[in-house]
Amino acid sequence: MHKKIKNFLKRFLPTPARSTNAQMQKLEQQLEEIKALQEQHNIAITQIHNNTSEILWGEIYNNTISNSAWLHDKSSSPGRWAVGYPFLYIMYRVLNDTKPKRILELGLGESTRVIAQYAASHNGVKHKVVEQNLHWINYFKKSFSLNETTELLYLPAIETSYLDDERNLVYQDFLKSVGNEKYDLIVIDGPGVTEAKLYARIDILDLIPQNISDSFCIILDDMHLEKCYRSYLLLLNKLEETGIDYVKGRYHGAKKVAIISSLDQEFLISL
Repeated sequence: MHKKIKNFLKRFLPTPARSTNAQMQKLEQQLEEIKALQEQHNIAITQIHNNTSEILWGEIYNNTISNSAWLHDKSSSPGRWAVGYPFLYIMYRVLNDTKPKRILELGLGESTRVIAQYAASHNGVKHKVVEQNLHWINYFKKSFSLNETTELLYLPAIETSYLDDERNLVYQDFLKSVGNEKYDLIVIDGPGVTEAKLYARIDILDLIPQNISDSFCIILDDMHLEKCYRSYLLLLNKLEETGIDYVKGRYHGAKKVAIISSLDQEFLISL
């Protein structure tokens, strides 16, 4: 990179001593090109770092579940639209270490395969999944059978306004459908985020404080998206406003994941 910069400057530096306006303009243009190259270089380095981190988390996750007593179907296809390996690892550890009894999952997918097996293997566990896409529900059911311990709810996503965002997706009748109990674990990877401009996945805000247990954990995917991160900050504010003490942590591979938990589960932020 430095050699390129040196060569660029050598081509346009004025000789002998007097610069013309044209030369200065060329030099300024070339400096802008150098800056753009440097930005591209930084982006590439970040992508390499994130992809390497994702691979390492994949190794950690697969090693962790290798002798699992309850995760019998270990097949998974993380990444892209689905949750990544950091998410799966954190979620598995939460399930295995804290033994939640009431679980709410927003968005049907790879995480469902794991949680559903946990719910089916532990007495007294109730797992509720909310999904907006009926075609995806039907497709998912063809490849994975859900036990009666998992309740799958089809709630279409509808557009609404929230604060200064005029176009936001929320689940229709969300609070009416899921707001009748307290949850130990809430997993957030839905609804879709493409329509939102400023805030995405704000449904969780309606559950605070009345629908979370004293000992709780919330896992949020896609924190690399600003619209999801803004909603995460709103969630933290809501917890503080309602007097709920918490700790928070971040994990990242190809995507970034956030975790919020009650103080008694502080170890979860440094897994």
